[in-house]
Amino acid sequence: LINNDYYALELQRLFGNKMFGIMSSFLFQLRPEVDREVSEFFEANLAGRRSVGIHVRTHTLGHPGYIEPYSLVDHHGHFLNSYWKCASLAGGATSYGEDELVPAVMLVTDNPSIRQEAYRNLGDQLVFREGPITRSNLEGQRSALIDLMLLSLCDVIITTQMSTFSYVAHALSSKVPYIVNFQGACVRDISSEPCVHAWRHIAVGSHCMHGELPFSSTSETRNCGYYTQQSLTAPKNCEWIS
Repeated sequence: LINNDYYALELQRLFGNKMFGIMSSFLFQLRPEVDREVSEFFEANLAGRRSVGIHVRTHTLGHPGYIEPYSLVDHHGHFLNSYWKCASLAGGATSYGEDELVPAVMLVTDNPSIRQEAYRNLGDQLVFREGPITRSNLEGQRSALIDLMLLSLCDVIITTQMSTFSYVAHALSSKVPYIVNFQGACVRDISSEPCVHAWRHIAVGSHCMHGELPFSSTSETRNCGYYTQQSLTAPKNCEWIS
């Protein structure tokens, strides 16, 4: 609605650029035991210091090759270096005095092997939860929800290109995210609001249309750019960081 010409001005007056975050606080509430687990982990590991949250997604979920760069590329962690570099840049400091706490880096990922690589690069800065990583049962989904909420609470959020998990985390907290794209560059979005990265595929798959999706059909959605150095797809532009 916020992109609809009839409602845009009024909704922007009411919500500014934080519609999803404000609305979700009224619409969604965690169960008390889940909320308590989020709060306890945050207080024990992230409270009182600057925090950078990183979401690294590697699973392609069986999609075709257009999201294949979610993989580790060379399987030696070289692509992951883009996340550590982005965290260093986005963390806001390059050196710290004796009385200044080094930022905590909260890692959320669908691949446990990345934790080892992260520790090699981040050392004691690294924070992560020990929890099941699976979509196949309720406990794994519960753990993912806790990770998502902790990611949203970080001061700076670094995401994986075209991950809806990432979208929800930064949208809940109304924080404009940094994005590591498929080329390994660190870019910054211009909005915390979530976007639609598969509108045409959804429309075709649901037999709503055939062939190309007309521009007018997507004018009221916030389309995700592809964040490539050659072309940042309108209407989503980014600030290049590295």
